[in-house]
This record gives sequence, C-alpha cells and structure tokens, in this order.
Amino acid sequence: PTVAESEPLAIATAGTGSGQWVLTFEDNFDGPTLNTSIWKPRVNESHCSPCEPELYVPENVYIEDGNLVLRTQRQQARGPHGNIYNFTSGWVDTETRWYQKYGRFEARVSLPPQNATGNWPAFWLMPNPATAVPKDVCWPVGGEIDIYEYTANPLMNSVCGSYRWGTSCGDNKQVLPGSFYPPLGSKTHIDWTEYHEFALEWDETSLRFFVDGVNYHNKTSAQANLPDSAMYIIFDTAIAWYWMPGPDAAFPCYHKIDYVRAYEWQASDEQGSQ
Repeated sequence: PTVAESEPLAIATAGTGSGQWVLTFEDNFDGPTLNTSIWKPRVNESHCSPCEPELYVPENVYIEDGNLVLRTQRQQARGPHGNIYNFTSGWVDTETRWYQKYGRFEARVSLPPQNATGNWPAFWLMPNPATAVPKDVCWPVGGEIDIYEYTANPLMNSVCGSYRWGTSCGDNKQVLPGSFYPPLGSKTHIDWTEYHEFALEWDETSLRFFVDGVNYHNKTSAQANLPDSAMYIIFDTAIAWYWMPGPDAAFPCYHKIDYVRAYEWQASDEQGSQ
C-alpha cells in the first residue's frame, strides 16, 4: 500500500495548464505495523538539541485504527550523551527510501487539541542528501517546505505553511511563518482534532499550499530560490521551545495521519488519447 503504480487520478485541484495528477506514492496505514522499508522512525534522537526539549523514541510511533500515530508524552527519558529530556515524541521520515522532485504531496491528518500547549506537529519536505545538487546540500540552501506546522496554544488556533530557504549555510531568508490558516485575527474556529487534508503543489515556478482545498499561501521563483532537487517526507511532533507546556497542558497527545499521497503532474500533451 505504499509505493503506487503510475495511474492517472482525478482530484479536485489542478496543476499548471491542462492535464492531470498521476499517483506515485500512497500509504493508507492499513497494515498491522509501520512499513519500515519506506518509513524510518527516529530512535533515541533529538532534533536541534538543545533548543527542542523532546526525545524521539520508536515506542511513540505506531499504527492504530488505520492511522499512523505519533504520540507525545510528558515523560522523562535519557537521551544521547546522558542528557535528560522531559518529553518524548515520535518522528518518521522517508529519507533515502522514497523521495520525489516536484508534484503534489497531501495527507489527511488529525492534530493535537488546542489545550495541548507546546505540541508542535508538522508535515514537511527536505532535500534527499544523496541525490541533492550539490550532494548533502546544507540547510537552508536546498530548501525546507513546511506543508503544515501547528503550535497548540490558548491564544491562536491556526496552522501555517512556510518555505525556508537561503543562499548560504545557516542563512534562513524566511524566519517568520509564511501564512496562517485561518488568518490571524479571523473569527473562524477550526477543530484541528478532526481530520483535515493538507496539501502542497510544487513545480519549477511556485509552491502552493492548501487546507481542505483552499489555497491559502504561495511562494514563487520570483520571491525565493525554490528547491530543484528531490525531497523526502517527514512527519513529527516537536515541543515548541518558544511556547513551552505549562503544568496544565494536556498529555499524552496524538498526531494522527490517515493517509499520505504524492502525485506527478502529467500535461495533456503527454497523455495521447487519454
């Protein structure tokens, strides 16, 4: 159920010009366990330590009721070099195992509740190191596409889509989030614990971000150096160093992925009689 055959699929949004999206990858998480030929959980690792206070452990990554579940717990654990972490969480990625240049990437997801203060789930893409140009390109020169990020907190209840990029190692030209959905200040309330579809459409000239079919953020090649190497998928839930959980924050929390899919755009002049 993971790597899909190339069959044209009719879906609601469209790429540039006339044509259709062709399914290239799909995981519905309908098996008893995670397919580790595609997905790699982090094992006793942190991310951006010491700025992020969570330790990623495989026990927090599992399949349940047709979902990939990333669990976050207020739990003390010993990490690399004997460091003590006060939170554990889950991370999976497809680095070296599956990656794609351009296309549509989508997932149907349930996020942690708003009272899970500090939980920071994300669906993002990074350059596959071995196939990047140049090889092992540094961050953020190769780009980072954040299809969604969400920080649970009592004051705002929006997801954001962003593109991080730069012209030299460590020089992030997009420090702030790209756009929020719903926009900050909006009276629209969305229950993110319900399932919503998050998507990105990426081609040579633009990145287009969607929530439930609504295109709420774009980045063009006139605004930034867009990625031009194949990228792999990451799902994780961090603990936000900028909005640390208080004693009343809800734990454990669950980041649930019902499915993830990827497509390539097939222009009509490549379809023949289709």
